[in-house]
Amino acid sequence: FYTQALQNGRLSFIAPLNGIASIFSFITSLVIYNEVLSLPKYMSLLLFCIGLFLHQKEKLMTFKITKEVLFTLLFSIIWGISFVLYLIPIKKFGALNFSIILELCVFVSCIGLLVFKEKRILPQRLNNNNLFLCLLMGFLVAGGSLLSNFTLTQFPVSLNILIGLLFELIVLVVGL
Repeated sequence: FYTQALQNGRLSFIAPLNGIASIFSFITSLVIYNEVLSLPKYMSLLLFCIGLFLHQKEKLMTFKITKEVLFTLLFSIIWGISFVLYLIPIKKFGALNFSIILELCVFVSCIGLLVFKEKRILPQRLNNNNLFLCLLMGFLVAGGSLLSNFTLTQFPVSLNILIGLLFELIVLVVGL
């Protein structure tokens, strides 16, 4: 859904709005793991929400439900809840095994989308530069996923959510 939102919208609007996934993550971690949030964590979440509002204030004044908003909200809800739930299979299979299973699921989903949407099994042929960029991005995402899954076993979920918010901040700064 995030990719659909980006295809239908603007990065300067989608990336910050995507940050609301952290709100769903915080709520889910409180409900499922009975995690206690400290004052600094509450303040961090509050500052993020205020910053998100101030960053998007102009766009919120003319806010309309569009495809990009619907896809982003749907993605944020799914990602926000599922991120917290990752800890369950990570504890059962281990961070490395879960990461491999997760990446295989992504791969199978991509093939399924190719068959469903484009009626073919193989993606279009890429030139060497695009192939290199796709492989580089794939390795970076897989590596980030593995490290993220590992940190879920080492730190409280709420701290991982705050670390994820730093990533959102970087995306905003680089995207501006």
